Amino acid sequence: MFLGSTVRRPDGTKLLKRKEHVHVYHGISSEYQPDKKYNTEKKACIGKLASETEGRCTRMRTSSATILA
Repeated sequence: MFLGSTVRRPDGTKLLKRKEHVHVYHGISSEYQPDKKYNTEKKACIGKLASETEGRCTRMRTSSATILA
């Protein structure tokens, strides 16, 4: 599933911890819900954080990873 290389984490990405792994998400768009009075954000997982100290992530081999390529 993952490529063997790591890349620098792009600016504007968000981190989401799932169990013991930290995944990197890129926000595609946000939509305001007037009836609920909050925004919902559409996001795509672009990889998994390899090292928190270096800020590098392992890219995923999915169609969502081509958004930033």
